[in-house]
Amino acid sequence: MGNQRRSIPLPFTKGAETCLLCQQALADVETRYSKMELTALALRSAAQKLRPYFQAHPVIVLTDQPLRSILHKPDLTGRMLQWAIELSEFGIEFQPRLSKKGQVMADFVLEYSRRPNQHHESSEQEWWTLRVDGASRSSGSGVGLLLQSPTGEHLEQAIRLGFSASNNEAEYEAILSGLDLALALSVSKLRIYSDSQLVVRHVQKEYEAKDSRMARYLAKVRSTLQQFTEWTIEKIKRADNRRADALAGIAASLPIKEAILPIHVQANPSVAENSTCNTIEANQTDDQEWTHDIAEYLRTGTLPEDPKQAHKIRVQAARFTLIGGHLYKRSFTGPYLRCLGHSEAQYVLAELHEGICGNHTGGRSLAHRAHSQGYYWPTMKKDAAAYVQKCDKCQRYAPIPHMP
Repeated sequence: MGNQRRSIPLPFTKGAETCLLCQQALADVETRYSKMELTALALRSAAQKLRPYFQAHPVIVLTDQPLRSILHKPDLTGRMLQWAIELSEFGIEFQPRLSKKGQVMADFVLEYSRRPNQHHESSEQEWWTLRVDGASRSSGSGVGLLLQSPTGEHLEQAIRLGFSASNNEAEYEAILSGLDLALALSVSKLRIYSDSQLVVRHVQKEYEAKDSRMARYLAKVRSTLQQFTEWTIEKIKRADNRRADALAGIAASLPIKEAILPIHVQANPSVAENSTCNTIEANQTDDQEWTHDIAEYLRTGTLPEDPKQAHKIRVQAARFTLIGGHLYKRSFTGPYLRCLGHSEAQYVLAELHEGICGNHTGGRSLAHRAHSQGYYWPTMKKDAAAYVQKCDKCQRYAPIPHMP
């Protein structure tokens, strides 16, 4: 094997009888992939080489990487998104690797296929590091995040706050956004660094939050921290937090179109009450809604007992994602679309057709308008046409050629 190529060993076991070992030589560009990308590449290569086995049987992947969370991230792009869609057709279930006994062969082969200058991978028990900072300026407010994995990979994020926030509120928003990012990656041990003395002392219970808004922020931070196995928070000097400070400054100052890196926008404060504007809540839960099985699979990995229905849900789930507990349909050319149940869809159709801004359009135009407003459900065109046909004013006053 040349210096520019190495192998990824992939073990597959069935009981104690069969052991299939797959290896793939990496091209030069692939040797520079991150550990998470190499893990996803290994699974994709195995699925291609052992396609009959993947199609005929459910596959359990034991890994110490948060691969399932990564493949279902809302902002997944590039080759990782392509691999996620390719793998969605198979019955793959991800489970944590609790014992090293079943991984001995893979570790042995991988160890002897390394280049001499490769160092040993860090264990799964090592800590992640999160550096956060918030900025509030006359031009706006923003937060910067820098999340570092135990193996040295960096995840950077700049978030523009679409509301007025003080500097302390921006610091709290930065911590909450960083914690959400860490939880999305299934991080269990986290070290948090911030240059805000007030926020750090609040969390450490050395200062008391007297302001009611600060108290609500503090309560939410403490509640979120309980989801981690272990965590620490420390105050650092501003000079040691330059990268996060720069990200926060960019998010707060530069217009989004002029920014040199992607800037996410957070429309509402994390501690605000649920807004009734552009938000639809169902009056009661209906287990028969089309969104139920997909959302349950994305949230907990639960599938229906029927194998055909389970395969259908698994394939469909690659085109959806969960954001803030709500199901959204992925879109490659536009914004993500909020998925609605039957009662929610009827409410949207009523508001768009005969609400305060309604103009009693036809069925096809009504469906297109609902889609352009950021909503989706499978029977949009059919439901829109049926709603228009039942509209009393359309039947009474619409011109004859345009009556439904």
